[in-house]
Amino acid sequence: LGATIAAAVAGHLRAAGEPVAVVLIDAALPSPEDAAVAGDEEALAEVARDVGADTALVDRVRANIRLTSSFVFSHISGAVGLIKASKTARGDVASDLGWGKVFSRVISREFPADHMTILGNDPPALAAAIKILWAETGDWRVDDE
Repeated sequence: LGATIAAAVAGHLRAAGEPVAVVLIDAALPSPEDAAVAGDEEALAEVARDVGADTALVDRVRANIRLTSSFVFSHISGAVGLIKASKTARGDVASDLGWGKVFSRVISREFPADHMTILGNDPPALAAAIKILWAETGDWRVDDE
C-alpha cells in the first residue's frame, strides 16, 4: 500500500511541476491479479501463521491488496529509485518489479535482506542506499522516452 500511495502522490506532484524524488522499497507494481490473492483464504491463513498475525491484521492486509490491485496509474515522467531485497524469491516478476510500466525510468539496487527484514536489517545502510538512489534518479523532469 505504501509504494502505491507514494507513487501516486509523486505522480500528482510531478504533474503539477513539483520536484519529487521517489524511492520505493521492495514493492512490486500492484496488478488486478493480486486481488485473487486477497480472496485466497488458505494462502492468507498460511502467511498469517508464518508471521504471527491476528485476524484483524489479515483483514487489513486483504483490504489493502484489494485497494491497490484496483488502482490504475497514469504515466509518471522521470525516474524512480527501487530498492529490492536480494533474498526475496521473485519468480517470473520483471526485474523492475513492474514499475517500468509507470515511470519513464527505473533505477534499482539490491539490498541484502528479504522482504520481511529489509527495514530492520540495517537501517543506516538502507538510509544510505536511499540517499544514493535519490541522487541517481537525477532531474525527474527529464523524460527518457
